[in-house]
Amino acid sequence: MQILALASVLDIRGAIMSVFELVSQNGTVAFAAILLAFGVPYLIVYALHELRFRRLRLLMDYEASFSSSEPGASRATRTNLGNNPSFEFVRSKYVSDIDDVEFAHLAKGKSNAASRTGDGTLDETGEKIAILLFSRPKFLKLKTNRRLMIMATGFGILAFLGFLFALSCLSGSIPPSCHWGRCIRVFFTGGTGLAPNRASALEEQMRTVMALAFIGGYVSAMREFLRRMSVFDLTGYSFLKQAVEIFASVVFVALLFRAFPHPGNMLGEGCDFLAGKIASTTCGSTNTGGNENTKDTLSWAWIAMAPLFGLFPESASRYLFIRAGSFMNWIKSEDNRFNAITRSVPLDVIDGIDFWTRIRLEQAGIFDVQNLATYNPIMLYIETPYGFYQVFDWIAQAQLCHIIGIEKFLLFREINIRTIFDLERAIRSKDAPEQFDEIAAAILLATTSSMTGAATISKLAPLITGDDGKMKSGSVEEFSLWARSKLGASADINTKAMEHLANWISDDLHVRRLRLLWKDISKSLGPESWHLDDDKDGMVVAAG
Repeated sequence: MQILALASVLDIRGAIMSVFELVSQNGTVAFAAILLAFGVPYLIVYALHELRFRRLRLLMDYEASFSSSEPGASRATRTNLGNNPSFEFVRSKYVSDIDDVEFAHLAKGKSNAASRTGDGTLDETGEKIAILLFSRPKFLKLKTNRRLMIMATGFGILAFLGFLFALSCLSGSIPPSCHWGRCIRVFFTGGTGLAPNRASALEEQMRTVMALAFIGGYVSAMREFLRRMSVFDLTGYSFLKQAVEIFASVVFVALLFRAFPHPGNMLGEGCDFLAGKIASTTCGSTNTGGNENTKDTLSWAWIAMAPLFGLFPESASRYLFIRAGSFMNWIKSEDNRFNAITRSVPLDVIDGIDFWTRIRLEQAGIFDVQNLATYNPIMLYIETPYGFYQVFDWIAQAQLCHIIGIEKFLLFREINIRTIFDLERAIRSKDAPEQFDEIAAAILLATTSSMTGAATISKLAPLITGDDGKMKSGSVEEFSLWARSKLGASADINTKAMEHLANWISDDLHVRRLRLLWKDISKSLGPESWHLDDDKDGMVVAAG
């Protein structure tokens, strides 16, 4: 009974009839809504299908390029590159969503792929890749594509209703008999006690705000789909999550507008220019401020903020949470004292990455130096248009910058130490002179603005040993000098300390992964690549 009562209040049947009425009366709006709601997601799913095969071919070319074995040799006799965990992970990523039964069905009648199975040249993942590339199944033949199309259809239904509402609202083509306004009135304008004309104006403004929020949410969803497609991470969950995010954004924006119809009140005192006292627009009409009806106009600030709240799905709910936290002391707040000195290191600091390259890397989910330092180099090569040695160099630079900090990284770069392996070789190489240990110590133990900033904010005073042998509190500058003096007691102590430091800063798992790739590729290139022919060491290798 309660469900029937709710349906009666919302007039569900009337809302459904309003959908058909809008479609029949405005074919152009309906066609645009169908194209945007269904056409774009379907194209993205199809592009993902094509992307799979292109990258699988790249993976096979990559393995062939760095393989030093003879054709037809077993996998066990190849270079270690084929068994590298980083390479295996990337290969399995593009076939893991297809089950073995489906692979067996695709392999039927494909003698080219089947003839290579079991001869020792391909492992299980390699067999799956060969089957896919030789069979080249059509788009809807793969179950994973059919599942994505079903989820994209569900997303498209919500997007179609949203576009039908938004485009009709913004074009002023909603008929008076439309029942959608009644639903909005029940949830967001009920209980105001306003006169009918004022309630109608508020309802009209609500429609405009919700329409703009939906458009912003749709744009955000398409950007998320493209970003996930570029890293081959588009799943049914992606469509479900974005549908929920769009719906939640529209609801929260409507609630914000209901609570703060005048942004001057929402943003604080002294914001009268945001309170609707200038030219503003409502759904289907345009009013100019400066008269007694300014309270019935929609502020330009809401026209700007509504799509922004949709573009950043959690921003509206987070804003409500922050506002509620001001009078709810039991909500734990964040410690933001160190925000000024804990900012993300931008990708532009890496040699070879410019503004446009940074944007392309952000599409792969790499937003700062830490993200780049821990990224799989083979995966980055496969999923971006950049060369393998290029991305390898970027990651090696990023690892050095991430570990020692941007200030020290830039200083090291001026003395031709650009990557984590350059620093490792400068300190750990058997041929490295001891003087390089002192040069490295002078930079690695130097005081930085981040150190002084952290000490100033936290009021931290490091404990050091004074000239009289007693412990005392000192500044970070005094601490750096004290630490350097301890290492500089003798050349032997300084060398051991720097080697120990180099050991622990280069022992992270992502550094070890990159080092393994470095060694495997170096072996595949052969000893002739180590030196030029007229090099002293090169002449020894050639003679041997």
